Amino acid sequence: MSIISYSVSLSGPDALCKRSSSPEFFLPLMPKSPTKSQSKTKAAPRSESLLQQETRLKKEIPSWLWKACIPIARDDKTDPEYPYSATSSSEKRRMAIHRMQDLEDAEFHRQYPPRPEAEEMKAYSEPMSEPMKALKELVDASPVAKGRYEFTADEEQYVYFHHDMFSGSKSWGWRSEYEQRIKDALDVVKKEHGQNELMVARWAVRDKRAECVGGITGNSAVHCYQWSDDSVKWLGDNPSIECHAPRRLVKR
Repeated sequence: MSIISYSVSLSGPDALCKRSSSPEFFLPLMPKSPTKSQSKTKAAPRSESLLQQETRLKKEIPSWLWKACIPIARDDKTDPEYPYSATSSSEKRRMAIHRMQDLEDAEFHRQYPPRPEAEEMKAYSEPMSEPMKALKELVDASPVAKGRYEFTADEEQYVYFHHDMFSGSKSWGWRSEYEQRIKDALDVVKKEHGQNELMVARWAVRDKRAECVGGITGNSAVHCYQWSDDSVKWLGDNPSIECHAPRRLVKR
């Protein structure tokens, strides 16, 4: 009498096995017991202190942008959860760092190209060429309009104020004709000097725009603090020309 041996081929989870020395049997492959070190529960990472968070953010955000944004982040008047009379200095600091974290999370800082060094900016502040001189003279003509509701006839050649009667929002801007003249002057700088000095000129225009009519702003939203910068368009290749709305006076 002969004995016939069978080998059964399994699939699925049952296939996780190894053959014994005898062909008739399969032994289940048991999982290895965890080592002593593996059996320990990994400790949750420690949360950052406020100082550590601030230090990390300062490494991520360019110093010029940090200096421009931190006063806005510290302004508790833009956040109803931090009423001025009830905000301690520690709460204000925590609020400011939280808002700067929102800036970093949104990658707001990545929309800006590298800012030229102070020495490089002298190509604009101390212009030697006619195209750069013409641009500087044109840009310097802009009055500071932010916070003002009335302008002289001469100032109205460059700036406007708009009050939306429906939303109540107020805004300031450069007139479209003035923006077109600046854009044309930048094109002349590019033809004369190339890309390097063009970037210097663009930054100068961006900074002047931020100073005179509006730049970086922040507003509290439902889930985060939202940042914006209307002046950043001047750092691009083809800045759009703003079509300003009719000027309206604020009722007092």
